[in-house]
Amino acid sequence: MSNLRQFATATLTLKSGTSIVLDTEVLTLLQSYVQTGSRPEAGGILLGYRRGVHLDVVAATVPAPQDVQSHWAFVRKDASHQQVAARWWEQSGGRVDYLGEWHTHPQTQPTPSSVDMREWGLLERRNPRPLLFLIVGTQAWFAQYQGEHCKFLPTLPPR
Repeated sequence: MSNLRQFATATLTLKSGTSIVLDTEVLTLLQSYVQTGSRPEAGGILLGYRRGVHLDVVAATVPAPQDVQSHWAFVRKDASHQQVAARWWEQSGGRVDYLGEWHTHPQTQPTPSSVDMREWGLLERRNPRPLLFLIVGTQAWFAQYQGEHCKFLPTLPPR
């Protein structure tokens, strides 16, 4: 696991110098959906602040009734994700933005599937701003932002 980065501050720094700050509550929320046993894939959207090339992820949506979940797939279909994003945008005076997507994989060290790569490409072409994509594995997580990617071990701070 030497190619994995571990962080306790909930900040991931990419080789380019870009910092991605994951709010502890977001880390805890996403970690609660780790796909073990027969649990289906889960996912949602990531919301937060853009500071130049840096991101502060402050909220995430979770699977909703109209989403499609199976052991090997998650398809975000429920309108509630967009409604949550719109509410954050409005309440923040337009400062909290859609930052990207997250979902789980039943792998210890997840890698994006060809379906993931295709969907991410479509999303990137539709959005004028760079997007963050996270895959929550059973141990490590995968992050991709502006073509840069890495695997890392999320460590929640002590309570």
